[in-house]
Amino acid sequence: MLDALPGFYRSAGGRMSLGFEFLVLLAAMLLAGNGWPGAVTAYGVYSVLNLGTAWLVLSGRI
Repeated sequence: MLDALPGFYRSAGGRMSLGFEFLVLLAAMLLAGNGWPGAVTAYGVYSVLNLGTAWLVLSGRI
């Protein structure tokens, strides 16, 4: 799966994807802090999907 990622993700040693995850979390917190409670729910769903994907990858099902 990692080979399928664009080169700029792999060349940064994973920092690019961590930066993206940080920006998603920051956006959710800022939106929630400014009266958008749906952002918390959306981030929760996003996190559960990431957890499920990680479990599939680590268990060898994908």
